[in-house]
Amino acid sequence: SGYKRTNSTSLTYGGSTCYYTGSDTACSCSEGGYYTSNQNYGCSSSGYKGTGSTTKSYGGKTCYTGASSTACSCSEGGYESSIPSGKTCTSFSYGSYTCYKDCKSSCSTGYYKQLDNATGWSMTQAFMNLSQDPSHSDCYKPTGCTSGFYQNVNTTYAYAMTSVSFGGMSCTSAQCKSPYVASSSIDSAYFTVGSYTAASGSSGGNLICYAATGCKESSSCSGKTIKTLNGYTCCITQVGKISIVGRITCDGWVYPYSGGRYCPIWTVTWTMNVTNPSGILSSPSVEWSGYLNASNTCNYRGPEYLSNGYTTTHKIQDCGSSTQFPYWNTSQYKIDGHIIHNGDKYQWGEITYDISIEDRNY
Repeated sequence: SGYKRTNSTSLTYGGSTCYYTGSDTACSCSEGGYYTSNQNYGCSSSGYKGTGSTTKSYGGKTCYTGASSTACSCSEGGYESSIPSGKTCTSFSYGSYTCYKDCKSSCSTGYYKQLDNATGWSMTQAFMNLSQDPSHSDCYKPTGCTSGFYQNVNTTYAYAMTSVSFGGMSCTSAQCKSPYVASSSIDSAYFTVGSYTAASGSSGGNLICYAATGCKESSSCSGKTIKTLNGYTCCITQVGKISIVGRITCDGWVYPYSGGRYCPIWTVTWTMNVTNPSGILSSPSVEWSGYLNASNTCNYRGPEYLSNGYTTTHKIQDCGSSTQFPYWNTSQYKIDGHIIHNGDKYQWGEITYDISIEDRNY
């Protein structure tokens, strides 16, 4: 009934020990094995609920019996008991059942759900060419790597950098590793150059890396301009050949005495052409100075920088003597200079003239 007796005391009575009755006191719920609150509870994260807790009048108060642990159904926990048609779900154990959560519309064959991570999905879109599923706006399939990202990286020639994977494909950024370089900036006048496919599988084309593989010429470099790359010390012995075609004419003959004349002003018109042995000059130019005679006493022009195929006209003033040009011949017409290549100067390997002189006789 929920009461207990207390305060019973003893006394001696007629030679015996006797006891007073004492008084009755109400017990607490816990003393009776009960609870002060209802013990039923809803479904927990583990999939169980408490049921069967009922009221009990005990010691003049309302107490509660304990509850039994019972497995919740999938629907009670807000989950699916089976995979809904047309969706994909994550299965997990819930109470004593297998339930399904995170159900989403399934992608068409060959398509994949876009990543939930915003940063990861942004990188995927940057690295990959993606095709959207016509039936599901959040489904895609990779069709290749965007420009600058590659499916295959040959680590002999390049470093594999950041990589993104999606739908069974991986796209990776890459860069050439030393001694290989990404552009053919190696001076091909000095070095033989090898090209290597360092990475492939990009809509922007393959990554090609370059490296010096030897010297263009193997002759001695003593006294010549040299360059060193990848352990090769190389030089150039002959950069190009020069061909000059032109004509010298007099602007007006002077007859200072009977039977004699001289030309105070000559006009020289010529065209310079450069021949590339082995094609090592991409856009050659010439720095030149011209002389009136073989003794170099009448420098009439220079230096000047001319491109291949350039035609120039210059007038030559009298150097001070009316007999300076009595008899012209090609040996008296001289041009000195250098071929310019990538900022370096080189002596001409060979120069030829085809200069016609007007009226060589008095």
